[in-house]
Amino acid sequence: MPLRLDIPPDDYDAGPFQKIWRKVELWAGVEENAIRLIKSQLPTFTGAENGIVHINAGGTALTTTTGFTFDGTTFAIGTNKFTVVAASGNTLVAGTLGVVGETTLGVVTADAVANHPLVLKIGTVSSGNGANFRGKTTASITVAKTILTLSTRSALVLVAGNDGTNFFSDLLMVSFGGAAAVVSSNTDTGAPAVRTYSKSGNELQLAMASGTYGTNVMSIELDPK
Repeated sequence: MPLRLDIPPDDYDAGPFQKIWRKVELWAGVEENAIRLIKSQLPTFTGAENGIVHINAGGTALTTTTGFTFDGTTFAIGTNKFTVVAASGNTLVAGTLGVVGETTLGVVTADAVANHPLVLKIGTVSSGNGANFRGKTTASITVAKTILTLSTRSALVLVAGNDGTNFFSDLLMVSFGGAAAVVSSNTDTGAPAVRTYSKSGNELQLAMASGTYGTNVMSIELDPK
């Protein structure tokens, strides 16, 4: 309800307070009308639990969507495409994350899915001004199996492998046009089987003389300037 004041009639001279009273009553009435207008513009939201209210694409009404939510604990876009946990700050990005400018990283961890590579690109590799740091895990190696796919013309590759008992680490120089050259071959623990490295196009492959091994591979990849 608007603010009601006992305002004297116009033919009564209440002095300077008469104008003030009339302005207060007018302002109170306008405020109530504004509130009613805002309420009339609020839609009834259904099927959008924890939805965040925002202006629609046409800029004509308020709306909400099921893919843009905050439940007091987690902010989410697309349910599982981009989420931020309020308590910890843990953030999940399901797609490609583009960052312009400097980025400071703490610990970078790739998921544990076999054959899922971790790639860190620095600069523009194809123009000879950068480098790729690539990591990959490969399991169940017996006969020749791809352990790394090159994206540049040359790479320094570190291979660490084991069968659960016998461990080895090898260092190789690999290029598109040449063979896989073993720079250093090392036994870490036990008696690992003999390794044979080969190339198939831009793929580096490994075959074991006996047993079944898994590898972790890290490479520094460059293109010539």
